[in-house]
Amino acid sequence: MSKDKVYPDNEHLVRQTKLSFLAVIDLVKMNIEVRRITFRRKNPKIEVVNCPGVHQIKSMNTGQGVNNNGDLYFTRSSVICGCEVTWQEVQ
Repeated sequence: MSKDKVYPDNEHLVRQTKLSFLAVIDLVKMNIEVRRITFRRKNPKIEVVNCPGVHQIKSMNTGQGVNNNGDLYFTRSSVICGCEVTWQEVQ
């Protein structure tokens, strides 16, 4: 097992940070609460709370499932400032 340190690609992290910063500014202007930002992808993924503001975003269904209460939910997704923005809507 190698003990060499692995350093992240700083340019990639800086780019992702800038993209997510711009996206969060737009989301806050729409009164949308950000839940989590993930940088482990090519472009950042931002998970937001399902609130009235998300209806301002043009989105599409990207998945569905059943939660612990037996309710059907849909995962909605959109792209804002190069970031994937997702949330879940219970039906």
